[in-house]
Amino acid sequence: MYKNFTFIHIGKCGGSTITTFLKENNFNFNGIHVQRVRYKPDIKYLIVLRNPVDRFISAFYWRKYLLESNKKQKPDELKFLQKYESVDNLCNNLYTKNGDLNSSTDDEINYKYGNTGHPEHYAMGLDYYIGDFVKKYNPRNIIGIICTETLKHDISKIFGIGCNIHKKNNKKYKQSVSKRSKLILKKYLHKDYAVIENLNDSNLLSENQYKLLSK
Repeated sequence: MYKNFTFIHIGKCGGSTITTFLKENNFNFNGIHVQRVRYKPDIKYLIVLRNPVDRFISAFYWRKYLLESNKKQKPDELKFLQKYESVDNLCNNLYTKNGDLNSSTDDEINYKYGNTGHPEHYAMGLDYYIGDFVKKYNPRNIIGIICTETLKHDISKIFGIGCNIHKKNNKKYKQSVSKRSKLILKKYLHKDYAVIENLNDSNLLSENQYKLLSK
Protein backbone atom coordinates (compact mmCIF):
# COMPACT_ATOMS: atom_id res chain seq x y z
CA MET A 1 0.00 0.00 0.00
CA TYR A 2 1.40 3.36 -1.04
CA LYS A 3 1.67 5.97 1.72
CA ASN A 4 2.66 9.63 1.93
CA PHE A 5 2.71 10.48 -1.77
CA THR A 6 1.86 13.60 -3.74
CA PHE A 7 -0.90 13.52 -6.32
CA ILE A 8 -0.26 15.87 -9.25
CA HIS A 9 -3.76 16.87 -10.32
CA ILE A 10 -3.46 18.41 -13.78
CA GLY A 11 -6.69 20.23 -14.57
CA LYS A 12 -9.40 18.62 -16.71
CA CYS A 13 -7.85 15.17 -16.52
CA GLY A 14 -10.26 13.46 -14.15
CA GLY A 15 -8.40 14.50 -11.03
CA SER A 16 -11.56 15.07 -8.98
CA THR A 17 -12.54 11.42 -9.48
CA ILE A 18 -9.08 10.26 -8.43
CA THR A 19 -9.05 12.55 -5.38
CA THR A 20 -12.41 11.15 -4.28
CA PHE A 21 -11.12 7.59 -4.74
CA LEU A 22 -7.98 8.28 -2.70
CA LYS A 23 -9.95 9.88 0.13
CA GLU A 24 -12.58 7.17 0.25
CA ASN A 25 -9.85 4.52 0.50
CA ASN A 26 -7.98 6.43 3.22
CA PHE A 27 -4.75 7.06 1.34
CA ASN A 28 -2.38 9.52 2.97
CA PHE A 29 -1.55 11.93 0.17
CA ASN A 30 -0.96 15.57 -0.64
CA GLY A 31 -2.66 17.03 -3.71
CA ILE A 32 -1.15 19.65 -6.01
CA HIS A 33 -3.55 21.51 -8.28
CA VAL A 34 -3.44 24.75 -10.35
CA GLN A 35 0.26 25.29 -9.70
CA ARG A 36 3.60 24.28 -11.13
CA VAL A 37 5.26 21.29 -9.49
CA ARG A 38 8.80 21.39 -8.12
CA TYR A 39 10.43 17.98 -7.97
CA LYS A 40 11.61 16.84 -4.55
CA PRO A 41 13.71 13.65 -4.44
CA ASP A 42 12.31 12.52 -1.08
CA ILE A 43 8.70 12.44 -2.32
CA LYS A 44 6.77 9.80 -4.28
CA TYR A 45 4.39 11.04 -6.97
CA LEU A 46 1.14 9.96 -8.63
CA ILE A 47 0.34 11.79 -11.86
CA VAL A 48 -2.84 12.09 -13.92
CA LEU A 49 -2.54 12.89 -17.63
CA ARG A 50 -4.81 13.38 -20.61
CA ASN A 51 -4.31 13.73 -24.33
CA PRO A 52 -3.28 17.42 -24.61
CA VAL A 53 -5.66 18.32 -27.43
CA ASP A 54 -8.65 16.71 -25.72
CA ARG A 55 -7.70 18.37 -22.43
CA PHE A 56 -7.49 21.83 -24.04
CA ILE A 57 -10.85 21.46 -25.79
CA SER A 58 -12.53 20.26 -22.61
CA ALA A 59 -11.06 23.13 -20.58
CA PHE A 60 -12.10 25.76 -23.14
CA TYR A 61 -15.74 24.70 -23.23
CA TRP A 62 -15.87 24.03 -19.49
CA ARG A 63 -14.76 27.58 -18.70
CA LYS A 64 -17.12 29.01 -21.30
CA TYR A 65 -20.04 27.08 -19.80
CA LEU A 66 -19.19 28.18 -16.26
CA LEU A 67 -18.81 31.84 -17.10
CA GLU A 68 -21.91 32.04 -19.27
CA SER A 69 -23.84 30.49 -16.39
CA ASN A 70 -22.58 33.27 -14.10
CA LYS A 71 -21.66 36.29 -16.24
CA LYS A 72 -20.50 38.36 -13.27
CA GLN A 73 -17.51 36.07 -12.73
CA LYS A 74 -14.34 37.14 -14.57
CA PRO A 75 -15.98 39.28 -17.28
CA ASP A 76 -12.65 39.76 -19.12
CA GLU A 77 -12.23 36.02 -19.54
CA LEU A 78 -15.84 35.65 -20.66
CA LYS A 79 -15.21 38.37 -23.25
CA PHE A 80 -12.23 36.38 -24.57
CA LEU A 81 -14.23 33.12 -24.75
CA GLN A 82 -17.17 34.77 -26.47
CA LYS A 83 -14.88 36.63 -28.87
CA TYR A 84 -13.78 33.32 -30.40
CA GLU A 85 -16.97 31.41 -29.42
CA SER A 86 -15.55 28.03 -30.44
CA VAL A 87 -12.26 26.14 -30.48
CA ASP A 88 -12.46 26.04 -34.28
CA ASN A 89 -12.59 29.85 -34.47
CA LEU A 90 -9.77 30.12 -31.94
CA CYS A 91 -7.61 27.77 -34.00
CA ASN A 92 -8.27 29.83 -37.12
CA ASN A 93 -6.50 32.68 -35.33
CA LEU A 94 -3.64 30.77 -33.70
CA TYR A 95 -1.24 30.97 -36.64
CA THR A 96 -0.60 33.45 -39.44
CA LYS A 97 -0.79 32.53 -43.12
CA ASN A 98 2.99 32.06 -42.99
CA GLY A 99 2.63 29.47 -40.26
CA ASP A 100 3.97 31.69 -37.47
CA LEU A 101 2.33 31.72 -34.06
CA ASN A 102 -0.07 34.65 -33.65
CA SER A 103 1.39 36.21 -30.50
CA SER A 104 -1.74 38.25 -29.69
CA THR A 105 -3.98 35.16 -29.63
CA ASP A 106 -1.36 33.24 -27.66
CA ASP A 107 -1.23 36.09 -25.13
CA GLU A 108 -5.01 36.01 -24.77
CA ILE A 109 -4.95 32.28 -24.02
CA ASN A 110 -2.23 32.64 -21.41
CA TYR A 111 -3.56 35.81 -19.78
CA LYS A 112 -3.88 35.64 -15.99
CA TYR A 113 -7.51 36.54 -15.43
CA GLY A 114 -8.38 37.90 -12.00
CA ASN A 115 -6.08 37.78 -8.97
CA THR A 116 -5.26 34.07 -8.96
CA GLY A 117 -1.70 34.50 -10.23
CA HIS A 118 -2.13 31.86 -12.94
CA PRO A 119 -3.93 31.57 -16.30
CA GLU A 120 -7.07 29.49 -16.66
CA HIS A 121 -7.23 25.71 -17.18
CA TYR A 122 -6.95 25.76 -21.00
CA ALA A 123 -3.47 27.31 -20.66
CA MET A 124 -2.42 25.05 -17.79
CA GLY A 125 -1.52 21.87 -19.59
CA LEU A 126 1.04 19.14 -18.97
CA ASP A 127 4.00 21.43 -19.58
CA TYR A 128 2.63 24.08 -17.20
CA TYR A 129 2.41 21.59 -14.32
CA ILE A 130 5.35 19.25 -14.91
CA GLY A 131 7.46 20.66 -17.76
CA ASP A 132 10.27 21.55 -15.34
CA PHE A 133 9.51 18.56 -13.12
CA VAL A 134 10.31 16.01 -15.85
CA LYS A 135 13.71 17.61 -16.46
CA LYS A 136 14.82 16.68 -12.93
CA TYR A 137 12.74 13.75 -11.69
CA ASN A 138 13.83 10.20 -10.91
CA PRO A 139 11.40 7.75 -12.57
CA ARG A 140 11.65 5.56 -9.46
CA ASN A 141 9.80 8.27 -7.53
CA ILE A 142 6.70 7.90 -9.74
CA ILE A 143 4.35 5.34 -8.17
CA GLY A 144 2.11 5.46 -11.21
CA ILE A 145 0.53 7.44 -14.01
CA ILE A 146 -3.23 7.50 -14.50
CA CYS A 147 -4.70 8.58 -17.83
CA THR A 148 -8.17 10.02 -18.22
CA GLU A 149 -8.75 7.67 -21.12
CA THR A 150 -7.89 4.55 -19.06
CA LEU A 151 -8.69 5.89 -15.59
CA LYS A 152 -10.42 2.93 -13.91
CA HIS A 153 -8.00 0.39 -15.38
CA ASP A 154 -4.99 2.42 -14.23
CA ILE A 155 -6.32 2.90 -10.70
CA SER A 156 -6.93 -0.83 -10.36
CA LYS A 157 -3.45 -1.65 -11.69
CA ILE A 158 -1.64 0.79 -9.39
CA PHE A 159 -3.60 0.30 -6.17
CA GLY A 160 -5.18 -3.12 -6.60
CA ILE A 161 -8.60 -1.62 -5.82
CA GLY A 162 -11.51 -1.17 -8.19
CA CYS A 163 -12.87 2.33 -8.76
CA ASN A 164 -16.64 2.61 -8.99
CA ILE A 165 -16.79 6.39 -8.83
CA HIS A 166 -18.49 7.95 -11.83
CA LYS A 167 -16.67 10.72 -13.62
CA LYS A 168 -18.39 14.06 -14.12
CA ASN A 169 -20.89 14.31 -16.96
CA ASN A 170 -19.41 16.81 -19.41
CA LYS A 171 -22.02 16.38 -22.15
CA LYS A 172 -23.72 19.64 -21.20
CA TYR A 173 -20.79 21.73 -22.44
CA LYS A 174 -18.96 19.34 -24.80
CA GLN A 175 -18.81 20.40 -28.46
CA SER A 176 -17.30 18.89 -31.59
CA VAL A 177 -14.05 20.19 -33.06
CA SER A 178 -12.79 19.76 -36.63
CA LYS A 179 -9.85 17.52 -37.53
CA ARG A 180 -8.03 20.59 -38.85
CA SER A 181 -8.35 22.35 -35.49
CA LYS A 182 -7.07 19.29 -33.67
CA LEU A 183 -3.97 19.26 -35.88
CA ILE A 184 -3.42 22.96 -35.19
CA LEU A 185 -3.78 22.38 -31.44
CA LYS A 186 -1.32 19.49 -31.58
CA LYS A 187 1.22 21.88 -33.09
CA TYR A 188 0.41 24.57 -30.54
CA LEU A 189 0.66 22.16 -27.60
CA HIS A 190 4.01 20.70 -28.65
CA LYS A 191 5.50 21.22 -25.18
CA ASP A 192 2.77 19.05 -23.65
CA TYR A 193 3.60 16.32 -26.14
CA ALA A 194 7.28 16.64 -25.23
CA VAL A 195 6.31 15.84 -21.62
CA ILE A 196 4.57 12.67 -22.83
CA GLU A 197 7.65 11.65 -24.81
CA ASN A 198 9.83 12.19 -21.73
CA LEU A 199 7.64 9.98 -19.54
CA ASN A 200 7.43 7.32 -22.23
CA ASP A 201 11.22 7.31 -22.66
CA SER A 202 11.43 6.55 -18.92
CA ASN A 203 9.10 3.54 -19.43
CA LEU A 204 6.40 5.08 -17.22
CA LEU A 205 3.62 4.72 -19.79
CA SER A 206 2.04 1.54 -21.10
CA GLU A 207 1.83 1.05 -24.84
CA ASN A 208 -1.88 1.83 -24.77
CA GLN A 209 -1.45 4.94 -22.60
CA TYR A 210 1.21 6.29 -24.92
CA LYS A 211 -0.93 5.62 -27.99
CA LEU A 212 -3.90 7.52 -26.54
CA LEU A 213 -1.87 10.40 -25.09
CA SER A 214 0.28 11.03 -28.15
CA LYS A 215 -2.37 10.91 -30.89
